[in-house]
Amino acid sequence: MSEKVAKGDFVEIEYEAFANGKLFDTNIPEKLKEINPNAKAEKTIVRVGKEMVIEGLDKRLEGKDVGKEYEVEIPPSEAFGTRDRALIKTIPLALFKQHNLSPRAGMTLTIDGMPARVVAVSGARVTIDLNNPLAGKDITYKIKIKRKLSDEKEIVSAVLLYLFRKPLEFELSGEKVIVKGEKPLSYFVEALKPRFKEIVGKELSFSESGQEKSGLESKDSGEETDSQSEKDDKTSGTGQEQNQSSA
Repeated sequence: MSEKVAKGDFVEIEYEAFANGKLFDTNIPEKLKEINPNAKAEKTIVRVGKEMVIEGLDKRLEGKDVGKEYEVEIPPSEAFGTRDRALIKTIPLALFKQHNLSPRAGMTLTIDGMPARVVAVSGARVTIDLNNPLAGKDITYKIKIKRKLSDEKEIVSAVLLYLFRKPLEFELSGEKVIVKGEKPLSYFVEALKPRFKEIVGKELSFSESGQEKSGLESKDSGEETDSQSEKDDKTSGTGQEQNQSSA
């Protein structure tokens, strides 16, 4: 009997994503090369029900059989949203010139942290579209649930990679996960700890790399100081005794 996926399970999935019949995303190495020859495919591990993937796909993972392949259709409302005409803006060309940019129709730019597609350049005006390029499109996913995960360390490692976009050193301590790294990392840990707890159910904290070592060095230094003080006291005491004997 096949094993079914339930809400709350951690699973590894293999997928291909299509919009208008065109492949735009996948984690299958040979397929990914068709989109971007330089991209590196990575495992995709999610907790079902926590929207680590788009809402529509997340919902459709529940109840599927581990090891089987499926094709699911997802409407815009559960994928990348519907198109919003308010996100189509007209900007003076002079603003682009100030930043040494020469906009062309079809070009993709980043404006205030958001991807923007140049729709048209007409005279002194530039029309841009801030909608997600996949907004308003039905999305088709071909998926396979490869396995369920139960190893705590593998789960934590996968969620940290999902949140921080890079592998991190960490330690498991009961209901707490301690991330280790340089001081600047602590600010990201603080910002992402609520989302981490929502997914994993454990507290996330930070420990600066080298802190424990520094503590040991301080302790050793203190022990040497105490030892030297005791030695000095003994020497001083012996001297006093010698002086008393001489008297």
